[in-house]
Amino acid sequence: MGQVMWLDALNQFGGVEAWYSDPHHGNRLAQYASACMIFTYLTGRDPRQNPFRDLARLWESPEDSPTKQVSEEAAVWIKQQVWLYYTTGRAGASRSPRTPHPGVSSPLIESSDSG
Repeated sequence: MGQVMWLDALNQFGGVEAWYSDPHHGNRLAQYASACMIFTYLTGRDPRQNPFRDLARLWESPEDSPTKQVSEEAAVWIKQQVWLYYTTGRAGASRSPRTPHPGVSSPLIESSDSG
């Protein structure tokens, strides 16, 4: 799924420079997309319902540096794509849509559902 996401993102965000930090690694926007994919495939939850937009702090950044966020427009597109891939099984998803990974439970992931 990641490869299809990356190809679509290259078109959406204007090419290699907008998505990769070097020939082998995605930039922070690509890392955000990876986090959305991991969240969705582990929990089975819709990433579009998660308001989180913080970007990972770079290793060389001071600890007190301000947190940066992905733009609202980019976050919406990424979350829509991840949910599309997850629910349609595009790119060979191996599990049924909306089925969390077996045995995954974390107190760090709070449900936005009531009840």
